[in-house]
Amino acid sequence: FPGFMHTVLPLIGRDLLNRRDLLDSADLVLSLLARQEREISYAKVLMLLESKGEGLNGLSELVRADLDLRREFLRRFPARESQELFLFGRPLFLVMAPFGFRLNQGRYGIELLPATPGGGKG
Repeated sequence: FPGFMHTVLPLIGRDLLNRRDLLDSADLVLSLLARQEREISYAKVLMLLESKGEGLNGLSELVRADLDLRREFLRRFPARESQELFLFGRPLFLVMAPFGFRLNQGRYGIELLPATPGGGKG
């Protein structure tokens, strides 16, 4: 991709078309999008990745919140299932996988764990 960065860098931070622009302003899904941006932001993910102590627990909470939001969307709008990835992006647990995390269904529910035993990333 020789020209990729040269082409993409000028676009970063610009006011470009986004998913809200493609939805009717009365679309009930907008409240779920606002909730996702407010409660499950990548800024929170980055903060938790850099934190000590509660980072993994906080990331697990965000993963659960992301999955709960998607379940609510599918419950409220079953006919729009094909729009889930467009509207909400990749599930957070999939985004975290390349950073050395995996999803686990444990005794106390879903949690995010290091992909390698005893380790963090890697």
